[in-house]
Amino acid sequence: MHVHERNFTRTLDPNPLDLIEYGDFSCRRCQELQKVLTTVLPLFEGRIRYTFRHFPNPDHPQAFLLALTAEAARRQDQYWAMHQALFAHAVPLSLNSVVRVALT
Repeated sequence: MHVHERNFTRTLDPNPLDLIEYGDFSCRRCQELQKVLTTVLPLFEGRIRYTFRHFPNPDHPQAFLLALTAEAARRQDQYWAMHQALFAHAVPLSLNSVVRVALT
């Protein structure tokens, strides 16, 4: 699968193994996966290209708003910081907690 330069990726290796996550910031399983990835990805630093693609679940009321929040952070070159912050907070996030995350 082709990883476009606009995707949110992390790697140093020119020929990495691609790990693509279609995720939702308001999904508990996605939040649990982030805990695993935070531990595992550093062990393979530079050899795995981790890509996150927004896939907001329509059953999660805040999912689209959270994806837009991450996109707003991307425009300020702060995507990965917002990505980590959104997954670090308890699901579900309220609008007030999203604003607090964005301001920190």
